[in-house]
Amino acid sequence: PGDTFDFNKVVGKRTAEAGYKSADAYSSGKTVKSLGGGVCQVSSTIYYCCLVADLEIVSRSPHSYVSSYMPMGTDATVSWGGPEFRFKNSTNYPIRIEAEVSDGYVKVKLIGTDEKDYYIKMESEVIGMRNPTTVYEEIPIDNNPEGYKDGQVITTAYKGYTVQTYKCKYDKETDELIAREEDQLSKYKHRDKVIAKLVKTPKPTDPPAEETPAETKAPQNSSTEKPSGDSGSSGESS
Repeated sequence: PGDTFDFNKVVGKRTAEAGYKSADAYSSGKTVKSLGGGVCQVSSTIYYCCLVADLEIVSRSPHSYVSSYMPMGTDATVSWGGPEFRFKNSTNYPIRIEAEVSDGYVKVKLIGTDEKDYYIKMESEVIGMRNPTTVYEEIPIDNNPEGYKDGQVITTAYKGYTVQTYKCKYDKETDELIAREEDQLSKYKHRDKVIAKLVKTPKPTDPPAEETPAETKAPQNSSTEKPSGDSGSSGESS
């Protein structure tokens, strides 16, 4: 009771030495392979249990984009040195977390003592939406290390959402709605669809030849005249 569970501290850094494998993760708006990718499904499932157990949430961040495995607004992303997920045991008794993976599902139970006279159901409401667009990324034909084909989809599109979640409290005996309280406001980005457009690299052109300046000669005066006061000498003016 009173302790704070810190997901990153308990699970530790996701490394190959610790047994983690590479899977999809988000980085700078793109889907990339990363060690421990998918670990957020575990943190998100624990977070959902905390919501329906009405425990105090200390730190939680939504994903950049909507997750397919959780109801909107009930995910909790984590990253080593980045977003954290923490919750506090705000009950009067110890809590044990039981977690397993079976049949392709992450399954989590919080075992403790429930003193409440109500139970929780979560509701999600979309209060804003942003549609993606289609953009084309020009890729030189002779510099295409990824081997993209013309028209190939590089990045899939996601809609952006603003989601408000609510904790709905129901009486255990009558199932009557007691209260509907605002919980978390989650903002998910939209992601544009990116399509490869192969282009030819323009051939370099020869630089223009330098012009040789024409030789200039001093203009010659065709006439000669004798300077005054100087007899017997010829003069040339330039």
